[in-house]
Amino acid sequence: MLHLGIGRPHAGTDIIILIHNHEATVIDPDGTVLSEHRIDPERTYQPATKNG
Repeated sequence: MLHLGIGRPHAGTDIIILIHNHEATVIDPDGTVLSEHRIDPERTYQPATKNG
């Protein structure tokens, strides 16, 4: 199981995760990008590479 850090302000927010290879983009249902992640399979917690 991986944990994506999207930030405490988004706790409880419905999200959609778009995944392609080792890239994950977290968006809300309106299409606003909340965070982007480069997945490192050696880690369980994945910090954001860019916050929207």
